[in-house]
Amino acid sequence: CSSDAVASDTDTIYLEEVIVTAQKKMESQQSVPMVLSAVTSDQLDSAGIKSIDSLSQVIPGLVVNNVGSLMLPFIRGVGAFNGGAATYSSVAIYIDGVYTARSNALAFSLDNIEQVEVLKGPQSTLYGRNATGGAITVTTLTPSPGDEPSGKFRVSAGNYNQRRLSGYVASGMGDMFAASATFAKAERDGFVENLATQTYLETDDNDVVNSQDEWTGGIKLAFEPNDSFSGVLSASHQEFDDSAGLSFKQASESFSRQINTAVGDLYNPELPSEWETYTHFGARHGKNDAVNLSLNANFETFYLVSISGYARNKLHLETEVGGLPIPLSGFSADWDTATYSQEIRLHSDTDDALQWMAGVQYFNEGDDSSKINGVAGKGAQTFLPASQLLIIPVGDADWESKSNAVFGEVVYSFADDF
Repeated sequence: CSSDAVASDTDTIYLEEVIVTAQKKMESQQSVPMVLSAVTSDQLDSAGIKSIDSLSQVIPGLVVNNVGSLMLPFIRGVGAFNGGAATYSSVAIYIDGVYTARSNALAFSLDNIEQVEVLKGPQSTLYGRNATGGAITVTTLTPSPGDEPSGKFRVSAGNYNQRRLSGYVASGMGDMFAASATFAKAERDGFVENLATQTYLETDDNDVVNSQDEWTGGIKLAFEPNDSFSGVLSASHQEFDDSAGLSFKQASESFSRQINTAVGDLYNPELPSEWETYTHFGARHGKNDAVNLSLNANFETFYLVSISGYARNKLHLETEVGGLPIPLSGFSADWDTATYSQEIRLHSDTDDALQWMAGVQYFNEGDDSSKINGVAGKGAQTFLPASQLLIIPVGDADWESKSNAVFGEVVYSFADDF
């Protein structure tokens, strides 16, 4: 948990209250009947967490695998390694209440985050069929009408020519409106030497991989015309063109023999030096767009929440899969997915012992141009003497996924402690 023990001048120990939205309403973390970890923006900054795949550093039981911008989360060992088109993770991820289905849409910056909550164990009642392992909810910073102008900026640099610039500004605009904007740009040279130049891939630099070149931007408009109605409209855009997340295996004394003893010794009798690799090279480029609208209306004994979402996710991914020190084989994938979602909930809004929530959800996702191609590179000319390059279509899909759900929950407090 993210609650911190705090000592006052009189040495009185108490737990700092942490407000979470794990049950789709604001309540104290201590009163939520589930295993939950929550980290705030300050805690993310202190730990240097800038992306979802680094959350495992501060949240026990969570592992996020990053494969070429495909974020594949596992909670307590439950998850899914398949991040392809028309496939879904076993860990549901919600961003500002909107279900994010595509694993390649999760490689975004965490510079404008208010809080991240990780719910451990099945969460199907409130988070749908794809929450077998749990759920991750990301809440971004939202400005409020009447707020004074504020902002934060960060510049950092590191080895391998790493550069990063990020910023967030927000301000109220009178008593009814507020706006914010965020931006992040990250670049880094590659640091893994590719021993077999992959001439069939489209990337400009085949010799060094695991480079980074991406940027993210977003705006948010909050409006509150009166005490009983409010809304938030947000839009974001991300682009990337690099080889990040596609080469992680560090060479060791037995590395070449882990691949193939005969072939490894044939092409490289000397043991490979640090950060050299024969495999898992690739390239990625694409962009992600999202537009969300959240509305809240308060009545005497209940309140209504409406969350509408649209997302467009485009990804071109290339990788070598032969595991050999020659450009033998690989594959490329192209996805262009559009997602529409709508959720409407009613919540009780009284201090009674009986609390309830009821909701409906609609989800529609599809892609009419997803393709996967197998590629035989120059090294395959031993087996294919008539061809220097062979493109083999593996899949060309036109798919659509629709989901309709009705859900609800009733909680009755028999006593303050039960």
